[in-house]
Amino acid sequence: MTNQTMTKIVFVALSLLSHHAFASNTIDVIFLNDGSTIRGQLIEIIPGADEYKVQMKNGNIFNYHKDEIEKIVREEKSNNPPVNNPINSVTEKNTPTPKAPIVSIKTGESNRSHTIGFGSHSLSYTDSKPGEGNELSDGDDTVWEGSALSYQYGVNNHLALKAYLYSATYKLSDSATLSGAEAQILITTNAIERGWKFYFGGGIYNDTHTTFGIKEKRRGNAFVLGLGYNWNRVALDLSISMRSNKDYDLPEEFSVNSGGIGLGFRF
Repeated sequence: MTNQTMTKIVFVALSLLSHHAFASNTIDVIFLNDGSTIRGQLIEIIPGADEYKVQMKNGNIFNYHKDEIEKIVREEKSNNPPVNNPINSVTEKNTPTPKAPIVSIKTGESNRSHTIGFGSHSLSYTDSKPGEGNELSDGDDTVWEGSALSYQYGVNNHLALKAYLYSATYKLSDSATLSGAEAQILITTNAIERGWKFYFGGGIYNDTHTTFGIKEKRRGNAFVLGLGYNWNRVALDLSISMRSNKDYDLPEEFSVNSGGIGLGFRF
């Protein structure tokens, strides 16, 4: 068998396979991690390269790496025939073929209810009237700085439960430390989907302040404000927890705030 004959056989075989793929009653829908979908026919999986070859209806073939793909679903094709519009036909002939027919959507696979995070934590006493003879203030904020672990559960997209464990050290003395926990109920614009989020809510906290081995408990309620952004697997949060100065036995001109910046893993 000559090379020319073999080439003809391969060409005919590929043409028949392509025709059979789009003559079938199913179509493959590829959901990408960026929230887009590709509709075509999955014709080959390349194991060594971890790539998927997808053929579009117009015959174009595109490769997608497995890390780009969230899931693949096989659907029944619509039985409604396309409208035969001569004007559209002429326009399509003169229009360049797009790289890929991508339609942006939000998929259920992107909704993640659980987030475990790690970040910074600080607690500050701020005097609104510094320099007026208050023995607790020298004009600077009293600040503890440290780190925190957090867990959040999205009950739905607008209600979340969150808990923190944190520890910090007084910035002017290693002999003064604090550790504690805070539980929060949050009303939010976006608890489980991807995108921006803004939230507020209430919390209860329990702190232990230790100075030269002497421990002192502080507990009370807090008002919470925050904002952030959810990616597919990562979340970024900036939050502040406003507490009562009475819980810390401070004068009225003092405000007490706790907060931090954290990164979380969504699942």
